[in-house]
Amino acid sequence: MANQLSDPSVKGIYLDIGCASPQTLDRYLNWLYFGTFTTKRPEQTIDTIEGIPDDPEYLDLAQLWSLSIWLKDQQAADDVVNAFVAKMKETQPLRLPGPKCISHVFSPIYSIQPALPRLIATAYAAEASADQLKAIFKCTNETFHAAVAAELVALRIENRQKVASMNSCSFHAHAANEPCESNEKARKRRRLG
Repeated sequence: MANQLSDPSVKGIYLDIGCASPQTLDRYLNWLYFGTFTTKRPEQTIDTIEGIPDDPEYLDLAQLWSLSIWLKDQQAADDVVNAFVAKMKETQPLRLPGPKCISHVFSPIYSIQPALPRLIATAYAAEASADQLKAIFKCTNETFHAAVAAELVALRIENRQKVASMNSCSFHAHAANEPCESNEKARKRRRLG
């Protein structure tokens, strides 16, 4: 390679960037030089797949993430994860990544880097309705389904811990400002009929 670099007939240096598109490489280089990802598009339209919004900005970010993984640039990968979180928070209710992004991120070749897949699975487990989960499961792979299921179980375990410390009074029919009779000793409770 050193001979190629000193050879005047060689017109450039070749870098293997995997299957990244020129636009993805351009966005990555923009991040290297300016510290920002340029994924917003003017007049961006959001496609729907199986009735699910599929925001192309999420796919652009996912492709940046996969290029970062390919180049072993952990800082860029972490910044993409930060951009995903910021993107999710910019709309209420949250606009979750769509099927194209999920299929890209949950490809088996990226299983060595679980941060972004875990973020997406956690977001779906915490925010998606049952109908949204049914719809997204129709057009995504089993790896995503398993990740969401694992996050749902984790949420359930977390909630089970909350149940152990829960005050049963909050589920009674009386008003919040009324004293709870069930906490009084049995002989002091009023008896009905």
